[in-house]
Amino acid sequence: MSALLGLDELESLVYRFLVSQAHSTVDDVVAELRHPASEVAAVVDRLVQRTVVVRHADGATVSAAPPAQALGAVVADRQSELRAAQAELDTLGELYRTASSGRSLAGLVDVLPGQQAVHARMLQAMESLEDEWLTTVRPGATLHTPQGEGAAMRARERGVRHRILAERQFIEHSPLLSSVVESDAARPGATLVRIRAGLPAAMLVFDRRAAIIPVRPAGGRPDTGALVVHEGPLLSSLVALFDLLWSDADRVVPSDIDAGAAGTPDLDPLDRRILSLVHAGMTDRAAGAELGLSMRTVQRRMRDLMDLSGTETRLQLGAAAVRRGWL
Repeated sequence: MSALLGLDELESLVYRFLVSQAHSTVDDVVAELRHPASEVAAVVDRLVQRTVVVRHADGATVSAAPPAQALGAVVADRQSELRAAQAELDTLGELYRTASSGRSLAGLVDVLPGQQAVHARMLQAMESLEDEWLTTVRPGATLHTPQGEGAAMRARERGVRHRILAERQFIEHSPLLSSVVESDAARPGATLVRIRAGLPAAMLVFDRRAAIIPVRPAGGRPDTGALVVHEGPLLSSLVALFDLLWSDADRVVPSDIDAGAAGTPDLDPLDRRILSLVHAGMTDRAAGAELGLSMRTVQRRMRDLMDLSGTETRLQLGAAAVRRGWL
């Protein structure tokens, strides 16, 4: 922040101290900051020359100029620069949209050869996320990296929502669901996972403006590349497909389950989570491991749910759960 106001680190420390005092001497500043007297004196001289600090008539006493007076011009300049940058960004965006409307099909899809290029483009897209990030994950077709985890965290801090559609087999062999459920307790609904069988492909969609689809070359070589799909009818179709699959997928994250079960408070939240995981196709053992329960506890609670719903089989329980709004 100090750099944005045109002050280096030591200048900022000196000015902050002087702002907190009615008046001081260089010796006072040296004693407070514990920097060499020669360095502090040089900094004070620079700040005096820039009218950020005022030297009194006795030559030894100094005080800070009012911040609005001393730094207001710098702030105004920065705001002007930001407005100019935003105007340039808007102009470039309009040029891009105009060009996109006249692109050929070939211009709407780019090819990224190799994992390094894929990861670089993915990180670039994640850092510019503003609203929503859609992901489908399948066994052997994910793009997770440590750098990607950091970018995902920064996106969540900016308020970006993340919706993940996962294959059942992937969830049973991945810590993804556990980590999302844990974060859901702190930030409900920020990241949601739903489970569905038969996902056609792994895919990442950024703000519904671009998608990255990993593609493994023929022969199963490990050097996965990807397609980048830009705005246009193909991307619109991919997003529509995601929304359709999402609406019919199984809810497994607590805040998502609760949202879907509004008005049905008669079911214990843990029972609702057990039911959602088993209904999504997870085994009793896998569901128990996800929830920190034994397989026998899962089986007992499923039996209790059948008694509560008046059903005899798990198939009947699934139908009754849908009718009652438990799922």
